[in-house]
Amino acid sequence: MSGADMSSASPAPPRRTDRVSDLPGAMEYHRTISIADIHAFCAATGDDNRIHLDTSYAHAAGLDERIAHGILIQGLMSTACTRWAQREGLTILSGGWDRVRFIRPAVIGDTISVAYALQDPTDQGKRRLATADAWNDRGELVGIGTHILHVLTPGTSQAGAG
Repeated sequence: MSGADMSSASPAPPRRTDRVSDLPGAMEYHRTISIADIHAFCAATGDDNRIHLDTSYAHAAGLDERIAHGILIQGLMSTACTRWAQREGLTILSGGWDRVRFIRPAVIGDTISVAYALQDPTDQGKRRLATADAWNDRGELVGIGTHILHVLTPGTSQAGAG
């Protein structure tokens, strides 16, 4: 994407071998971004920035296509967290996200692959840290973040299993 690489404001993207999906117990989630997703997100949040909705406006801004909201990508990271917690039999609350970076925009039609894993899979505490990353189907890093989660109920399986 011309003019759309936002990596200058972010830490160096992980090398391909540093994908979260390679960590023990990682949960993956995949979704193809559609125009319906963009419209639903706009309706739910009120964020109707034209860069998400108007192709001509996106082109004038130096982008090849309309882009997904960064927080929509972060929402996919949260989905991976929810699926991870369900697999582990845990009831959790999010304590928020830290160090979230949107490295490059996701565009309509991108299939985003998110991976989510505990930073320490042996941690059995009530407060845990996890890492998530999101990659497009061209193998480009789209976003990263650290998740703070609070475990309300113990799991029925060992954390990090699977």
